Amino acid sequence: MAATWATVAIADSPSVGRVTATIGGQELQVFTYTPQDCASPSILMIFHGNSRSARSYLESAVPLADRSCFTLYAPLFDKERFPNWSYHRGGLIHDGRLRPMEEWTVELADDLVDWAQDDNGNPDAPVYLFGHSAGAQFLSRVAAYSLPDEAQRIILANPSTYVLPTDDEERPMAMAGCRMQSRRRNGCGLIWRPPSPSIWAMKIPGEKA
Repeated sequence: MAATWATVAIADSPSVGRVTATIGGQELQVFTYTPQDCASPSILMIFHGNSRSARSYLESAVPLADRSCFTLYAPLFDKERFPNWSYHRGGLIHDGRLRPMEEWTVELADDLVDWAQDDNGNPDAPVYLFGHSAGAQFLSRVAAYSLPDEAQRIILANPSTYVLPTDDEERPMAMAGCRMQSRRRNGCGLIWRPPSPSIWAMKIPGEKA
């Protein structure tokens, strides 16, 4: 999937921005926030849950961004174009069949990271990925099948399902059927990648996945 993008600014609020980013030929709404008095911010990209409320997820992270110098990005994966099989489970399988790799939704993550670094004005900015619930399910597949090289940490919060590093079960829940011929395009990141970037999974007591 070609890493091509374009950005159109949309007036939204004095602090929270909203842009239309064309990522791999698809237009995505992305909510943004840039902290003040921060010369060289890192990037925190937030992947929303089943509610599809990308803006509220971003707004919840504003105090963290101000305190720790993060530029925030929260892409919106709308339900019409990205139903559960496409977003939650990464778009690998539909109607029981493995889709062509170039059509996997997880392939958008790497292009989103490149776009965010470009938008942030620093192509070397450290990138951290956070997903809650459905977003954590999505990032689990991103980590397993299309891990962005620039990601320093991936944090999974309250996923209902996730990828198991085993070849006893087929994709998208595990690794059976993966090809190991190439470093970048085998779709089997957790098998052959070294333990960096770190992938953290956590469960918040009382939270619904």
